[in-house]
Amino acid sequence: METILRQRFGMEVVSPSVRVSKEGQHIEIDVLAYTNGNLNTAYIVEVKSHAREDSITQLKSIWYWYRVIKARKSYGVRV
Repeated sequence: METILRQRFGMEVVSPSVRVSKEGQHIEIDVLAYTNGNLNTAYIVEVKSHAREDSITQLKSIWYWYRVIKARKSYGVRV
């Protein structure tokens, strides 16, 4: 996953297993990758064996949890 994000999508930062706590709540993201500069893009990757509604809701709320990607063009990827 890291190689694909770096080589194919030009990501500079690739962080597996990102955990964020805010106001007594917690969220875990399987992989968070982003880059600055001309691309200014972020990829939020969730690895799930079964699709569930809360996985989609979690992707939609990512900007609340992780502000560093708020100003970037973002893509949610479910694998």
